[in-house]
Amino acid sequence: MKLGIYGTIYNNADTVKTTIKTLVNSIEDLFDEIIFVITDNYSDDGTYEKLLELKKEYENSKIKIEIIREKSTRGKGRQIAMEYLINNYDIDFVTYTDFDITYYPFQRDIFKAIIDNIKDYEIWGGVAGLATYKTYKRILERGIEWPDTNFYEDNTFFYLISTKAKILIKDLCTIGHSNAIVYNINREKRYAKTTLRWIKRYLKTQLDILRSSLTIWRDIINMKNIAFGRKIFNLAKGINAHYLLENMRIYILPEEVGLPENTFYRFSTYAPRMLLAKIIDDKKAKFIKTRGFHFFRDLKFAKKFIEDHEKAIYRNFDFDINKVEIYKISEIFEKVPYLIHY
Repeated sequence: MKLGIYGTIYNNADTVKTTIKTLVNSIEDLFDEIIFVITDNYSDDGTYEKLLELKKEYENSKIKIEIIREKSTRGKGRQIAMEYLINNYDIDFVTYTDFDITYYPFQRDIFKAIIDNIKDYEIWGGVAGLATYKTYKRILERGIEWPDTNFYEDNTFFYLISTKAKILIKDLCTIGHSNAIVYNINREKRYAKTTLRWIKRYLKTQLDILRSSLTIWRDIINMKNIAFGRKIFNLAKGINAHYLLENMRIYILPEEVGLPENTFYRFSTYAPRMLLAKIIDDKKAKFIKTRGFHFFRDLKFAKKFIEDHEKAIYRNFDFDINKVEIYKISEIFEKVPYLIHY
């Protein structure tokens, strides 16, 4: 059984080895061969050299690394790598990854659960875009491409494959198999060497977000400057991919694919907007400063995971789990009774 992994990279010299090694270590026993196809957007921080080192390190193993150097956005880079992978390799399954994250060992359990249950013409979240080769072949045949953007490109891509290629989107509610090493603004800063270039990139990023995450006109009306909001809405062409996509997904609970139900949870960034509105007061949700909402089944596990997460990712050794908000929501969502907001 062979797995193809595609992605794009730019200036990830400090994280690329961690991503590839933790991913390979967690899943390599499941596959006879694992092929990475990576588009490098002419990194200038040593990323390309790190990739060459990894390629050499794995050259006598079942891990193969192909590197394509081409100027590209995050979306276009993924498209280049995806096309090359599908057109040049005989593989069974395909997925993609970013190269600034670290994978946990139980990634293996999630991968195995999906490949044991997946069918042609469906694509699974829980592992990024995992699908059969036949499914990705249909995506190419229908002329569907990753959008030429740097942010929320996956939302738009998934929306297009769902509507134009009639591919079913299933989302395994086990987010937590990996964590980003670099977050938000810091993630974007590494792509620009000067303040002016960073501001330009930041503004383009905001437009990408609007293109893929606008839900309804209320979001624009709620902006302080309504006239400016309307202009932005028009520039973004009113693409509602994020909102529509969340209502197209089929959510799969862990026990449905043989995973233990008490250990896994759902990270609610991906939850439908309407569900969050039911769970907590809408006004409070809008104005509270937060890293996110997390749905958990087991409170003891939830507290330990968040404490470990803060210390490992944010180096926040003074973090106190007892100061975060915990909501009992079993009457709303019986399968996931706790919401932790921090």
